[in-house]
Amino acid sequence: MKRALLLFLPAVFLLLHLLRLPLPLPARLLPRQVVVAPQARYNPEFLYRMLQQYPSLHLPAGGTLHTLTRREIPTPEDLRTRLQQFPEAEDLDLLLALRQAAAALPSLTRILLLFDHLPAASETEDLRRLQEEGFSPVEVRALPPPYDPLFMAYSATYNTQESGLTFELLFSPRVQEYESVRLLQGGRLLQSLKTSALEEGRKLRLPLASPDSGQVQLQLVLSGPQGSLERVLTLLTPAREEPKILMVTTRQAARSFLDTLHRLKRVSPRAQESLAAYPLIVFDGVPLRDFGPQLTEAVVEVHRRNSASLFFVGDDPSFGKKGDNPELEQILPAQLSPRSLRYLPDLGILVLLDISASMMGEKLSLAKVSALELFKNLKDTDRVSILTFWDQFRFLHGFEEKRALSSQVQIAPLIAQGGTDLLQAFEEGLKRLSALAMEERHVIIISDGKTKEGDFAGAIRRARLADITVSTLAVGEEVNAELLSRIPRATGGRYYRVQNIQEIPSLIFEDRKQIARSSFALDLFAIYGPQRARAGEVTGMSLFTPKPGKPILYRNQYEDPLLMIERRDQQFTILFLSDLYGTYTSRFFSDPQVNRVFRTALAAVLRRHQVTVRLAEASRALSLTLSAEGLVAPRLELYYANRVIADRAMRPGPFQTFHAELPVSRPGPYTAVLYSQGAAVLRLPLYFNGLMEGLSTAAPRALALYRGRAFVCRPAGNLFLILFFLCSVAGTWLARRTPVPRRQRP
Repeated sequence: MKRALLLFLPAVFLLLHLLRLPLPLPARLLPRQVVVAPQARYNPEFLYRMLQQYPSLHLPAGGTLHTLTRREIPTPEDLRTRLQQFPEAEDLDLLLALRQAAAALPSLTRILLLFDHLPAASETEDLRRLQEEGFSPVEVRALPPPYDPLFMAYSATYNTQESGLTFELLFSPRVQEYESVRLLQGGRLLQSLKTSALEEGRKLRLPLASPDSGQVQLQLVLSGPQGSLERVLTLLTPAREEPKILMVTTRQAARSFLDTLHRLKRVSPRAQESLAAYPLIVFDGVPLRDFGPQLTEAVVEVHRRNSASLFFVGDDPSFGKKGDNPELEQILPAQLSPRSLRYLPDLGILVLLDISASMMGEKLSLAKVSALELFKNLKDTDRVSILTFWDQFRFLHGFEEKRALSSQVQIAPLIAQGGTDLLQAFEEGLKRLSALAMEERHVIIISDGKTKEGDFAGAIRRARLADITVSTLAVGEEVNAELLSRIPRATGGRYYRVQNIQEIPSLIFEDRKQIARSSFALDLFAIYGPQRARAGEVTGMSLFTPKPGKPILYRNQYEDPLLMIERRDQQFTILFLSDLYGTYTSRFFSDPQVNRVFRTALAAVLRRHQVTVRLAEASRALSLTLSAEGLVAPRLELYYANRVIADRAMRPGPFQTFHAELPVSRPGPYTAVLYSQGAAVLRLPLYFNGLMEGLSTAAPRALALYRGRAFVCRPAGNLFLILFFLCSVAGTWLARRTPVPRRQRP
């Protein structure tokens, strides 16, 4: 039997190797890493208790996986000190926390996930789906605190277009230990009754009037022989007033054209405001470079998720130039450069022209043509200097206005000669250009980049300190692309690859536009709308280039865009290139047709959908049940500040209702954004009080049914081939040791 098995196994392993099948590994054989659910960072007692059972714990917090070890944290006080050092951050979605943990841990790992509470049924379902996707094996251990609740859950039911709501509060049977219960709102008694008079002995129900602000604060007082107990509950509903527009601006007191149409809330660019709470966010002349990383990330996230409309106002030359904020520049429907040279600021420009021996022939011809085309694409008032270089350098002339130069006569006689020393010419040119009293200064290097080595990093650093941009035109088939691309990348310029004469005019013009700051032109511009209908005038506007295919609603007589509105499902990205306060636009905004266009666009963004909402809070969970016509594949995103912490598809129920449970743990305000068919249709303010202790019956049932992966499949590599070889050797050895029975004679 052994001999037959050893003869059969090599064939099996060879077949597995040829088929490239993965190797199944029992999960129990993998090293275990203990990860704590991220919300447990607020429970140091639980963490310390777990450190007594496990030598180390991994805790996701603030986008990082922190490791706590028993040896480093001998006392509870040490643990509290360590937790205070963690970055303060909003709660992580459990799946996101697990993915971050897995990325930081070894690949062949099984995870023991510890909860200081019973995970919600939706969390357990997420874990089950994660296992089906092939994620690392995850075992779950929940060690909730002793369970002796008093406040089980509350719910509030309201309609988004009505002013009242119905409030219900469910107690545990322990409420009968008290004699009376009182409910107050703003110091006014709403209801007082004996606990024995509660519905079914446990339920308190009454209608409430929602204030204009949408915030309801209820004071709950229980009284009995053993004393009194007070709790405060906060409820949030959509405000009855007009939908708010958030305006991010430094002009806090001024009144804009949008103020005449809708109510606004003004905040500074540094304010920590939740963008998801507003259907329209206006950035009123805020320079792109002043957005900062947090605000930029929040705006990009809003745009990516299509959860709100964005309105950018460029009413000043400081609004931005290319490279100030690349992430936001991708969102804008226009490029931060003008369509023509007419209103560009004057430029001081130095041309470094390589005439070394390596440029002989067609390369030098290309270089000469590049320099000549440069002159054609400059303004008459730009100041230009040409510096030729080989192993030496020579200025053909100093910085003079372009209209005073006869460039063709000076460039045509140049011949290739000597070696190449780009660095010494570059440094001398930077020195002279830095002394030029102009705001805009630029260098264009026309060369193949083949030069002697030197401290180019130091020269680049000096260019940046002097706010000088550098572009390079690489001519010829063989070029030093590494050097010629590194210099512009570090200085805010552009790298151009030039291989034929036909490319040069467009490249030179493109470079002159791209390195210039945006131009805000003070001039009288006639404005035209759809079908070239006259729509008033403006006396100042930014001059940008529309991106291909982006719609222009209003433009000036030179086809420069004034108002661009790009629709994305039910959201808009709006760019307005003058001011909202009438400084340059009073005759534009006084046009009745312009008013109608703005009102129509804003009405589409700010319209309120009629939805009946039932909000319920229990232990570490908010649940929403929505009833509305026309919802298709609804989905909820839950925001804390400007970060999505939960994303749930809503489950359909009876009578056009949809339900979703959102796991949360930190008390405070949240915003839920409702999507239908992938477009945001409603946002709901929510408040998690963290006072309710009721557990869903689905939670323990889901946890009891949860099973982690039993096996992990990993690429086998040459393992099956090695096993084939070993089994073959073992089979041969066994065959030689087994005696062959002799045939008996008859």
